Amino acid sequence: MLQAPDELTDLPRGARALGAEDDAPELLRPDVAEATLRALVDAWTPDWATVSSYAVRKAQAAPPRSPVLGWMTVVRRTTRVADLPVEGEYSVLRLPGGPTSVTADAVTTARAKFTDLVQPFVFEPAG
Repeated sequence: MLQAPDELTDLPRGARALGAEDDAPELLRPDVAEATLRALVDAWTPDWATVSSYAVRKAQAAPPRSPVLGWMTVVRRTTRVADLPVEGEYSVLRLPGGPTSVTADAVTTARAKFTDLVQPFVFEPAG
């Protein structure tokens, strides 16, 4: 499974402490973060990629090999996930707000709602 390195898809740990989206460093502006994520996906065609803070990532306690959801998450799919737009070969989940304003609660709620988005990646050890 090809995945982009964490340091390229995760926001810095201090990102959650920032104020309004307009005051965010350039990479954390919604338009720039989205363009960056799309460029990474176009270049590497990963199974999944996300824009997520450390706090949001940690709060999910995602199983190994399972996508970590964030402000914007793309997951390569062969079938459409209900209620999510499809762009090319990816289902796209974009939460309201921007990279620095999404909360762990919002992502946890999305993770519960879109279990079909993350379930195929859950690793089940044999035996």
